[in-house]
Amino acid sequence: MPTQEQDLQKARSRFLQDVLNRTISAHPSKVPSHTLKALLPTRLWRRLFTNTDLQRRENDRNEALGDAILALLEALQIFYEFEAAGLHRMDEICHILHSNETYARLLQHMSSSDPDLKEFIRGKSIKGVADTFETIACLSYLENGWEETEAWFREFNRPLIRAALEARARAPTNLEFQSWAVEKKRKSSVAWAKRVEAGEKRSGHRPYLGYITDLRQKLKRG
Repeated sequence: MPTQEQDLQKARSRFLQDVLNRTISAHPSKVPSHTLKALLPTRLWRRLFTNTDLQRRENDRNEALGDAILALLEALQIFYEFEAAGLHRMDEICHILHSNETYARLLQHMSSSDPDLKEFIRGKSIKGVADTFETIACLSYLENGWEETEAWFREFNRPLIRAALEARARAPTNLEFQSWAVEKKRKSSVAWAKRVEAGEKRSGHRPYLGYITDLRQKLKRG
């Protein structure tokens, strides 16, 4: 069972992730999409889109290196450009920036001006889209070098860091997060009970009836 501190950490992470998602989707001018197509030569884009066993293995290797490159870029940018962040905030924000959800949202936004890339990631899971983003970062490093890749990355990452820091400064207190987590758990329990009860009514078999009745009484008291 997760501890209360783990629940609070998950609530804080979700709060910051939602802030980044809104920054990417609601303010597209802050995250320019036109820079992606020019990042790599046509031959590398074609290689990325090639669906062969050999190319998939190469993409897997590039994705692993791209993951490490992005993590370092994020840490360096916060360290040098946002000195007031502090160690704890730096660690917390790096964790959110480096999530599959953030990378997937970024690439989905950036692919809006590139039909081929948009088609390539269509139907992929969040993890699959994020892996593609990491692969592109690796290819940029191998083709363009560190400085050009860093300059490209800083352009769209800066507003995300700024938004996360501002949100972290006005984030709800631990008590408010705790109330949020408790309410989320309560709603989850109620939803689960309703699903089970509906299934039992259809099947005529009701092994959870006593448990659900007890759960409802506890929720009413709590």
